[in-house]
Amino acid sequence: MSTAGNRIIEFIRECTHRERVVVIVDSLERLRGVSGADQDAMFQHVITTFAGDFDRLRIPSASVVYSVPPYLALMADVRNFITCFALASVRVYAKPIANGNPTANRRQPRPEGLEKMRSLINRRYAEWDQVLQASALDTLAKASGGDLRHFMQRLVSGVVGKAQFALDRVPLTADDPLINQVIDENRGETERLTVQSEWSLLANIARTHNAIAADRGDSLRTLARLFDTRVILNYRNGAEWFDIHPLLWPLIDKLNEQPATAA
Repeated sequence: MSTAGNRIIEFIRECTHRERVVVIVDSLERLRGVSGADQDAMFQHVITTFAGDFDRLRIPSASVVYSVPPYLALMADVRNFITCFALASVRVYAKPIANGNPTANRRQPRPEGLEKMRSLINRRYAEWDQVLQASALDTLAKASGGDLRHFMQRLVSGVVGKAQFALDRVPLTADDPLINQVIDENRGETERLTVQSEWSLLANIARTHNAIAADRGDSLRTLARLFDTRVILNYRNGAEWFDIHPLLWPLIDKLNEQPATAA
């Protein structure tokens, strides 16, 4: 990469008449295999490169920023070697745990987070309130768990697509059947991103808000895939913490409610 990268950097300097260049390599999370073996190989390549093979990452004549999948920091101790920042989901719910104990406002809507989601869509679509009432938008934001891609591309876009056939009801209210329909469709899609053998891991994350694999084999790869598909979301306020996607709460909560059986 260094030779080709240096050529690109020199071309940019000549065109812009600037000495300092920062290269941003985006969307590496889209690199994935088709089969299970391909996915394992892709995970391993990413780990090997970012956890030790630094020469492949550097462009000596420029600063480089890589956008990497969130599972990377869990699968390798990369923070000791490179500067790593996490782009966390927006906290649309209050922090669920403090000092190892559940908080009183666990899973309660967080007004500051909902306001951030509204300000985001206001910059993208300034006339959104002609289609959705604020309460309806908040309902979609809560259903997204603060994941911006899910919020914009699946929930809001899904509602807007259906609203064109219900123009007599716009702006839609939070309890409009179209809102519930889109959320239910997304809940089904999110549930189908999991398999039953993963539910105990998800139940543990929903309870502890930590993401720890049982081993460095299948469990770690499963954890990476669940991050990759946004079944697990990461958050940060001071310390990093995790939760399962809120659309999975009804399914996974049933496991945490089941009493333990005697051996």
